[in-house]
Amino acid sequence: MFPEHFSLASYKYILSTNSFVNSLKSTTFVTLVGTALNLAFTFTFAYALTKKHILGRNFMLGCVIFTLLFSAGIVPGYLLVKGMGLLNSYWSLILTSLTNAWTLIVVKSFMDALPEELEDAARIDGCNDLVVFLRIVLPLSMPAIATFTLFFAVSHWNTYFNALIYLTDAKKWTLQ
Repeated sequence: MFPEHFSLASYKYILSTNSFVNSLKSTTFVTLVGTALNLAFTFTFAYALTKKHILGRNFMLGCVIFTLLFSAGIVPGYLLVKGMGLLNSYWSLILTSLTNAWTLIVVKSFMDALPEELEDAARIDGCNDLVVFLRIVLPLSMPAIATFTLFFAVSHWNTYFNALIYLTDAKKWTLQ
């Protein structure tokens, strides 16, 4: 139960192999790229769902809520990744978690609380929807962006199960 001798031999072994460095590179790539794409997809989709004049908005919101309640499962997810040719690719870890329903609903609720008058004033000044999103909505959403950046980064850094399922090449395994 108690170690007889203090030893750092296991750390010395891990740091002496290339597998630790490869795993660290893989995890860093998946975390940085995945977090950036998560933020881009979640915030743009949530912004689109806040616009009441967009056709199909309620249907899309219904689909998001449906996925919050019901999940496809492991086997259909694996078959989808395999069908897209993403097995043994970092993109299998990134694209399968671009956004999730809970995050999308929270960000949409946050954006719904932003004053519409600011967007109206920007449109009067000649801004289109993209400029309004980039120059008005995103700067006002910095607290949500900071929060979800942390959530997404921790989620990607700790990805273990998806890496176990989708990656077969030991050189691409993540740190976990």
